Order: sequence, then structure tokens, then C-alpha cells
Amino acid sequence: MTYNHFHYSIPEAVDLSLKT
Repeated sequence: MTYNHFHYSIPEAVDLSLKT
């Protein structure tokens, strides 16, 4: 659940960058 919390902490733009 740590990643889940981190996911909500960071902006969506950064989240997309990590998935790329």
C-alpha cells in the first residue's frame, strides 16, 4: 500500500512519466 499512497502524493503528470 506504500506505492498506492505515493501514487496519490505525486501529480498525475509525474505518474504518467513513471509509467513511460
